Amino acid sequence: MHRAAGVRLASVASGSRHLSARIVAPAHRFLGQIGAGARQIVSASGETVRLLIEVVVVSAGSVRDAWRSTVALRRLQARRAAVIYSSGCAALSGDERGVQHARAELRMLDDLITAAAAQPTHAPQLVDP
Repeated sequence: MHRAAGVRLASVASGSRHLSARIVAPAHRFLGQIGAGARQIVSASGETVRLLIEVVVVSAGSVRDAWRSTVALRRLQARRAAVIYSSGCAALSGDERGVQHARAELRMLDDLITAAAAQPTHAPQLVDP
């Protein structure tokens, strides 16, 4: 799972570099026509724009992942409620096999919900050493 996240982040980073290169590249065409001080300002501005685009793209990916985690957790909880209902129906009808099956499914769903709720839903904070 960590490998897939790394691949996803690498593709996001390359996409943001491509996007920022398309935005910043026209500014570099004019560097030959202006003075050295202005050249430094344009270069620094280009780097700032590139970093801001990368932050926005990575943040959007984090928001998307958090939304997917929330939706998956809600689906698991809805499935759990449906299994509880079906186990009650099975118990009322005297279907012992259906009750046992529902109990096993409830244990599995509880484990999945616990695991899904334990995962962080936002990008980890970077800590300076």
